[in-house]
Amino acid sequence: MFIISLLVLVVILAISAVASHSGKHTGSFSGKRSRSPQKTYYRFDKPPTDSQRTEFKPISERQPESLPQRPKVYVAKVDWIIDGDTLMVSNELFSRRRIRLDSIDCPEDGQPWGDTAKFGLIKIVGRKQVKIEDYGEDCYGRTLATLYVKQKDGSWLNVNERMVMLGHAWVMRMYYRHLPKHRRDKLNQLENWAKRKKVGLWRHPNPVPPWNWRKSDSC
Repeated sequence: MFIISLLVLVVILAISAVASHSGKHTGSFSGKRSRSPQKTYYRFDKPPTDSQRTEFKPISERQPESLPQRPKVYVAKVDWIIDGDTLMVSNELFSRRRIRLDSIDCPEDGQPWGDTAKFGLIKIVGRKQVKIEDYGEDCYGRTLATLYVKQKDGSWLNVNERMVMLGHAWVMRMYYRHLPKHRRDKLNQLENWAKRKKVGLWRHPNPVPPWNWRKSDSC
């Protein structure tokens, strides 16, 4: 009897030892195997998927937050020409308004080809009714505009573009981004054509742009 009791005690002690050893690995007596720790992937641990990628564009190529408003359009009569890109107009709504041809720059008074550019504008619009695309005023209070004059066939001629094509003006690329792309492209094409054909001011070997001719500009 004593021997049987001793054997039972040994078995109980053995079972206790085994259970204690298993508890060091599981932390409990549930009998479940513990999982090995797994790596946590944070936001930048993996490369983004195609749907998450955002193409970077330089500031100069980004779409502006708000596009310019559509220009006001009205008709007026040309009263007189000041120079190749500036003139005075009037209609029944206003007695007098100074217009500056938008996106182009003609030679200044006293600059080579300045008088010729002025007479070129007189020939196109002098004393005529013109349609005006009004883009607002510049810092001198002049109305920036694209002018159109009616042709004999009833079509409207873009005066700003015609001045460039005749070699009377440079394209002002710093100030024409409000225009639709096809209008900007056409201005560039007309200036390049006038250069190649040596039309107007491009007959000179080294014509000086008006913005370099002017000594100062507070605008």
